[in-house]
Amino acid sequence: MNAGFRRSLARAAAAVIAAAVAACDPPTLASLDLPAPGIGSDAYGLTARFVNALNLPDRAKVRVAGADVGEVESIEAQDYVAVVKLRIRRGVRLLAGSTAQ
Repeated sequence: MNAGFRRSLARAAAAVIAAAVAACDPPTLASLDLPAPGIGSDAYGLTARFVNALNLPDRAKVRVAGADVGEVESIEAQDYVAVVKLRIRRGVRLLAGSTAQ
């Protein structure tokens, strides 16, 4: 085998390998299965009432002192007040009369 033939063979092999790798569709971050956001099933419910909940989305995080302790389950209007149902992780104790903003 002469050097020119070996170079051509090496180039052809590299092209075949590159085509095979490109056709494999390697995994990306978007294709990875991630856990669903939420607090799970071990939680208890609370109801909060707000005069204005305009910017509060469903599934918003509920935080106490910066720690995630729950999420907003639903929001509905009753008598011009936003009634917000919350799910709080079991084990998190909120005192009666607690306030939120």
